[in-house]
Amino acid sequence: TTHAHTDALSFARLQAAAHAVVLATPEVVDDLAAFHSALLGRLSPASNTMVEKLEQIFELAARDASVDDAVRSLGTSTLAAESVPAALWSFASRHRSFSEAVTSAARLGGDVDSICCLVGALAGALHGAEAIDHQWIANLAGEQPSPIDILAIADRLYDLVPTSPDSKGAEAFVGIAGYQGPKVGLNAMDPARFASKL
Repeated sequence: TTHAHTDALSFARLQAAAHAVVLATPEVVDDLAAFHSALLGRLSPASNTMVEKLEQIFELAARDASVDDAVRSLGTSTLAAESVPAALWSFASRHRSFSEAVTSAARLGGDVDSICCLVGALAGALHGAEAIDHQWIANLAGEQPSPIDILAIADRLYDLVPTSPDSKGAEAFVGIAGYQGPKVGLNAMDPARFASKL
C-alpha cells in the first residue's frame, strides 16, 4: 500500500517531528531559521532528500512565497512527499491563529482535506483546542464520530505506549492501563467546556 512506502513513512516522521517541536518549544515557530534547525535536529539523521525538501519549504516561507508559487514548488497531491511539505510550508507561513492556519491551507487545493488536517493538527498543537472557532465545532455537532467522541479517541491515542519501529501489527499499539504521563493538547481541555461549545 502507499501508506507503507518509504516516502510516506519518511514524511510521516517529518509531520511527527513538527508536532514534537511545536509542543516542546512553541515559540520556535515564530523564527523560521530556528524552526528549520529544530526540525533538522529532531530528524537527525535526515536523508539528503529530506534536508533538501526542508530547505525548499523554509526558503519559500522566508520569502513569503505566494500560494501559487508554493504549489508549483512543493505540489499538493495525495503523495506524502507533496502533501506534508505543503502543509508544513502553510503552517510555517500562516500560524498566527488556528483559523488562519487552516483557511490558508485550504487555499492550496490538491489533497486539501489531508493538507488541512495536517495543518490543523500543528495549529491545534500550537494554539490548543480552545482556539478552534466555536462555530466550526458547532457545525460538527451532528457528525459521527461527534466532537466529544473525537476527544475520547484522541485521549486513547495519547495513552498508547510508544514502541520500537520494528514492531508489527497490533503489538505496535499496546496501551498501559493507568498511564500517568503528562497530558497535553486535547487532554488538557475540560470536556464539559468543550461540549458547551456545541
